[in-house]
Amino acid sequence: MNLKKVFAWGLTLAVAAVAVWLGCDAYRRHLSAPWTRDGQVQADVVLVAPRVSGPVLHVAVVDNQAVKAGDLLFTLDPSTYQAALREAEAALDVARAREAEQAAVTDRLNALERIERQAVTAENRQKAQAALAGARAARQQAEAEVETARLRLGFTEVRASVDGYVTNVSLQPGAQAVADTPLFALIDAASFRVTGFFRETLIRRIAVGSRAEVTLMAYPDRPLSGVVESLDWGISRSNGTPGEDLLPDVQPTFDWIRLAQRVPVNIRLSDVPDDVILRVGLTASVQVRP
Repeated sequence: MNLKKVFAWGLTLAVAAVAVWLGCDAYRRHLSAPWTRDGQVQADVVLVAPRVSGPVLHVAVVDNQAVKAGDLLFTLDPSTYQAALREAEAALDVARAREAEQAAVTDRLNALERIERQAVTAENRQKAQAALAGARAARQQAEAEVETARLRLGFTEVRASVDGYVTNVSLQPGAQAVADTPLFALIDAASFRVTGFFRETLIRRIAVGSRAEVTLMAYPDRPLSGVVESLDWGISRSNGTPGEDLLPDVQPTFDWIRLAQRVPVNIRLSDVPDDVILRVGLTASVQVRP
């Protein structure tokens, strides 16, 4: 009976010792190769907004469609801007005619002065030159207005600025679009990355250029390789932010248990397999190799 107790105690101690050793080894590896389960797939999101206002004439994409840079997304009714362009072009024709007329007057005065030096007074010559300069400036302004009208007409066609995927598209023909007001989002396909949020106690072991291994919750059996691209220089804090009269708003309480802050570490992925589909917001685990 005593032998059984001794054996049981010995086995228990051995198991405990192994558990402690494994725990210490895991903690040592955690310190040498920082790891976090708090990671997320991110990408640059372009807010698609028209540069002019008007009713929507045609929507060329559907929700979650892949697009290339330059692809047409939607068009606004161009009739108002076509009329504005015709009006600007007509004003330019008038300005050119006036400039030509004033140039002819100036040329006649110059010719007359060459024939008879006293026939043209200095005052008349200066008036003619000033009138020609004014006509030339009016023509240049009219040309600028034509260019502006042409640009505004072109803005009625809204095109993709990058390769990517449109999302949250609910735009319908007939809807009124307002200039500079976003209508849906375009996710830049070339900007996918993973951001891991590491405890501040581990940041000193992470450097730009370090190798990283990323495991997505959606693809647990497909680890991805990456490189640390950057570490954020700051995070937001609620205590000490400017309050009334721009003085620091400091909370009167203090938590005795202080939790380590988490600092974003940005990972650039490399060689993502075709069957691994990255989506903004997916959960990821990240381990940085020394």
